[in-house]
Amino acid sequence: MRPSVTAMLLVYNEADRYLTRVLDSLTSWVSHFVILDDGSTDQTPYLCEQYPQTIALVHNERRLFPTDESKARAQLWEMTVATDPEWILAIDADELFEPCMAEQAPALLDQSLFDAIDFRLFDCWDDEGQYRCDGVWDPWNRTVRMLVRYRADRPYTWPSVPAHGGAWPLEVRQGLAACTSDVRIQHLGWVRPEDRLRKYRFKAQRDLAFTGAISEATQSILALPEQISLRPFHPRQSLW
Repeated sequence: MRPSVTAMLLVYNEADRYLTRVLDSLTSWVSHFVILDDGSTDQTPYLCEQYPQTIALVHNERRLFPTDESKARAQLWEMTVATDPEWILAIDADELFEPCMAEQAPALLDQSLFDAIDFRLFDCWDDEGQYRCDGVWDPWNRTVRMLVRYRADRPYTWPSVPAHGGAWPLEVRQGLAACTSDVRIQHLGWVRPEDRLRKYRFKAQRDLAFTGAISEATQSILALPEQISLRPFHPRQSLW
């Protein structure tokens, strides 16, 4: 029997965005969903409840993420490990694996060499069929840890930082035997200009609050069209 995967998601007001597409795409290879709804005021919790894979769903009445990201991430982690997972997938509600992941998943999961699988995240810009590829947005220069084999006998600790805390405990971020998959991920959260502006305002506010200056990466969100490089993205149905 193939090892099971538990996807953990931190969500907020995702009903009119990409949530259902992301969850629908995961149902072919993910066994369970563990979802922390961080204060949504729309139908996000209801949508999550419609999936039989949802085995844990907690709704925070007051938002936690904007003021203490690591505490929100730690809360989601504790919810997830309480379900006794085999593999854990850390994914956001605007991240979409290309369709070939369904056929690649068995080989990635049913092996004993690697305890972590990294992927390349392609930040789609203005259109889902293209991605940004310049500066900090270049997917070929970075990978993101998405899949981790859970071992209950390991210690797991979280950094006490209010922002940019990351999706994993410290012990998962380094020291694990890892490989990088050829499967790509579309990050859809940057497609719409209004979403980019919202993200810029949120990140700029946090930058100023925690460091006193807006970071270069945050400033680059508002780069002019002639300052960025866009390349076509074609989701692959198969890698074979």
